[in-house]
Amino acid sequence: MKILVVGGAGNLGRGLVRALDLQSHQSLVWDKDKDIHNLTPEVLTKYPIDLIVNLSVIADLKKKEIRITDLDYLVNVIGLSHLVNLSEETGIPLIQISTREVIGVRDFRVVDKMQSSTVELREVSESEPCFPLHSYGKTKLIGEFLMQGCMLGSVIRLNTCYTDEVRNGGGLIANLVRRSRQDSQVTLDNDGLALRDPLHIADLTSLILAIYDKQAFGEIFHASGGAMNIFSLREICTLANADVKINSGLTNNDYGFVMDIGKAQGLGWNPKTNFRTWITQN
Repeated sequence: MKILVVGGAGNLGRGLVRALDLQSHQSLVWDKDKDIHNLTPEVLTKYPIDLIVNLSVIADLKKKEIRITDLDYLVNVIGLSHLVNLSEETGIPLIQISTREVIGVRDFRVVDKMQSSTVELREVSESEPCFPLHSYGKTKLIGEFLMQGCMLGSVIRLNTCYTDEVRNGGGLIANLVRRSRQDSQVTLDNDGLALRDPLHIADLTSLILAIYDKQAFGEIFHASGGAMNIFSLREICTLANADVKINSGLTNNDYGFVMDIGKAQGLGWNPKTNFRTWITQN
């Protein structure tokens, strides 16, 4: 199968391309150096492309307002709108990669079961109300609404996805691992008790292919590492370096959240990568 990976030069894009290659799929990378608006039906039918995966993103977590002239709006909204039109015109399915940031930050703790040294969270499903806090989450949520007009499209919301590249700019997991090992200390809010359920790029790849194979379009799917891969940020750091020093940061209501992945599992998909095993090997 030939897959167009838009944003394929980024961290997740590179990981997706490698994972597809391992499964003998062919990838065409389209990134900012080529301009998304230079993608035409002629380009897609020339190869020909079987599936479009959109990973292109500008993640601005600082500003709250949306301006239609800002780069994040031009990429996250206008760029996606172009891909939706291409999908409709060519009949090529489109999978949009969205983010946990569309949901926003609030307290998902199961308070009556909470102990002083541990945190238990309720699972967040696709029907959870969305209250994004910043331009990144807001523009990605607009993108999800745009996907409702794509007859051959679905959305995957990622919680915390990681690749085998433990490098600066490689996302939350890579940054925590690198800082724990190189600096031997990290500062974490809420004493590092906030939870994540990280998903390896290989498991994201298998979900993308499952959606395509099942023709499961017109849907939003939550994607995370599942019950076997729920860790606090403190645990992630100590797994990377048992001697790391954890400094206390702010105290707030952001204890993270874990995703209900039952809908994706209904496609016959399950995450296979064990995070604890991965981190000891990387």
